[in-house]
Amino acid sequence: MLLIAVLGLISVTGLFLYAAESAKKAQVASTAMITAISVAYDDSPWLDPSVAGTWSSTGTLPNLSSSGWVNGYWVTRSETGLAADVIATDPLSVPAGKVVMQSTRVDVVVRFSQGGNPAASFSTRLIRQATP
Repeated sequence: MLLIAVLGLISVTGLFLYAAESAKKAQVASTAMITAISVAYDDSPWLDPSVAGTWSSTGTLPNLSSSGWVNGYWVTRSETGLAADVIATDPLSVPAGKVVMQSTRVDVVVRFSQGGNPAASFSTRLIRQATP
């Protein structure tokens, strides 16, 4: 009888630990993906002052690369626009042909550490409109 009670207690403990690990993995996956989506649409996220200095950007739109710590993850964001992605130009601008609207591709990779394994990735296209 004691053996059955001990085996039952071990089984319940094992199931509890399995459920806790599954919940942790689900939380990591969801926060990593939400971070990736958020950073994809915002190239300069509003960060906590303790990590704000880690976010850096190089290049100019439509070709911009950014990286840094966001929500405890190392995030790399790259935005690329090609000449074929130009939607509209201003023929009256000086010099003529100033790009006023362009489609860009945004790729975001969220990692557990700088150079570590990816936790999530997200790609999308944005339409950028130039300021007048």
